[in-house]
Amino acid sequence: SLFGHRDISAGSQTVGLFQASMSSASFIATRIAGILRIPGRSWFGTPMTPASLGPWGYMVVKGPSAILVDVPYYSDDLADEVRKLAPRGVSHLLLTHDDFVQMSSHACWKRAFPDAVRVAHHADCARGSVEMELCGRGPWDVAGFRVDHVPGHSEGSVFYTSPELSAVFTGDSIGLWQSQPTGFGSHCRFGHAPQAESLRGYVRAAPFCKALLPGHGLPAYFEDEQERVSFFEAAAGGLDGGRGSL
Repeated sequence: SLFGHRDISAGSQTVGLFQASMSSASFIATRIAGILRIPGRSWFGTPMTPASLGPWGYMVVKGPSAILVDVPYYSDDLADEVRKLAPRGVSHLLLTHDDFVQMSSHACWKRAFPDAVRVAHHADCARGSVEMELCGRGPWDVAGFRVDHVPGHSEGSVFYTSPELSAVFTGDSIGLWQSQPTGFGSHCRFGHAPQAESLRGYVRAAPFCKALLPGHGLPAYFEDEQERVSFFEAAAGGLDGGRGSL
């Protein structure tokens, strides 16, 4: 990942920890029932905390099966933990952009769960490398998720929105960090202006969701539409004029 898997803490912000029964690694609860954060791996070998920068993946438990979003790595142990919570396995592996396409080791997940459908935008994956290559501008409907093309962080960045769960998975295009909304402009590769336009366009077009779940940074939760619009506008404003911070 362009973020270097750094383990940077946001201080006193904490989230409840969810331990899978009899498991060795942890999933971290979100405020949305059925959605768990998957901690990535730090270059420095230090464990991630709920307040770490990331990378973060997500597991969406849907009955006896699960959907993985931006899973940050593969290991047999992690696959076993997924099976404990989803005995029928993984139905879809949703990837928001090229960093997670590379980092996820999605081919290993496919071997572990042969029925899994891997999804990514064609601009951010090798041709023929996933089962579902999204082409064009969208939006698309995939496994109950609205998928929006949001170029900026990368050419093929996408958001996955679940109206049912009132949550959107945003990859590295927008998140909460140091108590501020950010578009992570210093890591933008396809243009600050396109990314700002994508953020503003998405929040105008997509349905309200109370949870924003990023690949880096902390989750954000909104009480109403105005809070959500203000959050997106602040992140987009930080990209205007080519400006960008972490």
